[in-house]
Amino acid sequence: MHTKPLKATLTASLAALIMTIGSAHADDTDVYMNPGAGLPAGSEPMVMFSLDYRPNLGATACNGSECDTLIKEGYMPLQASYTFFDVLKGALRKVFDPLEGVRVGLMLNHDNNNNCEGFGRTQCSNGGYIAMGFDSFVTGDANGAKARFHTLVNSMPTPKGNVSHSYQGKELFFEFFRYLTGQGVYNAHNGYSDYSSDFKTNLDVDHPAISWDTTIEQGSKIKPSYVSPINVAGACSKIYTVNFMFQVSNQEDDSDDAIGASVSSGGFGSSQQQFPDVVQYLNDADLADGNYGSTPDIDDKQNVVSYFVVDGTKVNTTTRGYARAGGTGVPLVMSENPDELVATLQEIFKQILSVSTTFVAASVPVNVFNRAEITDNVYIALFQVDAQARPYWVGNVKKLKLAGANGRCCAG
Repeated sequence: MHTKPLKATLTASLAALIMTIGSAHADDTDVYMNPGAGLPAGSEPMVMFSLDYRPNLGATACNGSECDTLIKEGYMPLQASYTFFDVLKGALRKVFDPLEGVRVGLMLNHDNNNNCEGFGRTQCSNGGYIAMGFDSFVTGDANGAKARFHTLVNSMPTPKGNVSHSYQGKELFFEFFRYLTGQGVYNAHNGYSDYSSDFKTNLDVDHPAISWDTTIEQGSKIKPSYVSPINVAGACSKIYTVNFMFQVSNQEDDSDDAIGASVSSGGFGSSQQQFPDVVQYLNDADLADGNYGSTPDIDDKQNVVSYFVVDGTKVNTTTRGYARAGGTGVPLVMSENPDELVATLQEIFKQILSVSTTFVAASVPVNVFNRAEITDNVYIALFQVDAQARPYWVGNVKKLKLAGANGRCCAG
């Protein structure tokens, strides 16, 4: 939900309180110790992860003591050797463990084999799919969403040799667009050779544990469509992607005709030549203005903000262009150091949760027994802000107690 700049709002509120109530005594009550707690139902931010399934994930890691903290804390198992994939899984476990008040999903690319595109194709691989639709992270993982995410990632074989594939960003984000707007499944079922080298079976038969999420699809098998997560979201809900990338996007042009098709035909309504063009489109568009797929016209702007966490050697003009197009400015370094990787992910969620939180004005409770009177307490929410005046956790509620007043409200 958009508000005025917090510093200006807070200054104006305090000035008004000082002029109105005279002297007051303040008590602080810390709140939002878990940043995602307390958000209105349906307004939780939605965060979709994507993972570049290249052999870099299988690189040797933890040659020294750098993984000791994650191992000691139980987020990584004790074993003879580790890959960067192990480190990434451990970092995600640590970051997700206390996280609440967000909905998280995972999208992945298919292999690129036989250059197919569109629904109903067989014996070929192309584009991307939603491996896990958005699911809420709640206290104690009561709904099993975190466990589901971790089980899915743990079921993926560590990529090496032929068992790997490129990051087809344009087509992956197009499939994500179709999911967000509740349109027909496009490339999601085209996974003939995703995680195998024998090219004999499709993904749903060969590796069902890491296949597409059937719970977010509806309709017949002949013509399935997605259930839009925006349809059940509140007007203040924001959409984000967090993308782990080792190299630049490529092999992504097979679906250009569908991407450039008219909005009424399920496309963007204009040609999108490069991956940043698609990322920029989703950042600029209001996906719930009543024109896209099955999404209704709802308040606020439902766009997609994208973070890119990139191999340090690939922070360049191209990947900077991805981040600028996604609205986050610069790519973040995907450090091999587990502590730094955890800190990067924590900072991303800190930013997401601070932007996605609803703020309230100062509150003066009314005497429930005599509505002509007010109580002698005034409550105001205070939040630290960053250099760009964005809200920044942790916040607190300040209780102001009126002094030298009779508590009677003047009508007029």
